[in-house]
Amino acid sequence: MKRQAMLVIVATVMCSAAFGEYDYFRNAQYPVGLRPDVGLDTVEQEGGPDATGYKKRRVQWWPKRGVDVVDVPEGAVYRTWTLDTEKDGLLGEFRFRRKWGTKQPKQFKAHLLGFRGIANDIATAYFGGDGTRTAPAAVLRLEDGSKRCFSRDSFCKADEDFLMDLFVKEMKRIQGTLYKGYYNPNLHAVRTFPNNALPTEIGTM
Repeated sequence: MKRQAMLVIVATVMCSAAFGEYDYFRNAQYPVGLRPDVGLDTVEQEGGPDATGYKKRRVQWWPKRGVDVVDVPEGAVYRTWTLDTEKDGLLGEFRFRRKWGTKQPKQFKAHLLGFRGIANDIATAYFGGDGTRTAPAAVLRLEDGSKRCFSRDSFCKADEDFLMDLFVKEMKRIQGTLYKGYYNPNLHAVRTFPNNALPTEIGTM
């Protein structure tokens, strides 16, 4: 009996550790209910909520907690980010001013909330590519609590590599939770694309 109780405790601790890690795709999931970290609109109506007839109503929907102003995400990466000023050669500084303005600091600290868009870890030189990986956009929580999305090519190469490595790691974690059933394509697809890869496998899709 003691051994069984010990196994239950160990399993509980392991599950807590596994689910305690920050999920960078958390905000990409459709919520199944109210989230405690997201606030609701506040509504003020003359005569109270049960008033009849035309009554003036005031709805405060911005800024909303969890959408516009974000709590500090426990377990998320907090680091110094460096905006890129070197792309486009000699026009790098000019490009920076056009994109970010003169008041935007080139270095700042922020939490990484998640990714936006699709990244590609398979470097290719086709279709005009230069053979480098394609990093995702980054959604950051700035020091003032606001949320902001930085498109790819916004950061220096070291930051882009960091985002790409973390994106690949998170995608592998998600793929490990997918249904492992065999995907059976139709016969026409098999004849047309005989080397077609299975889902999560590298190859032609």
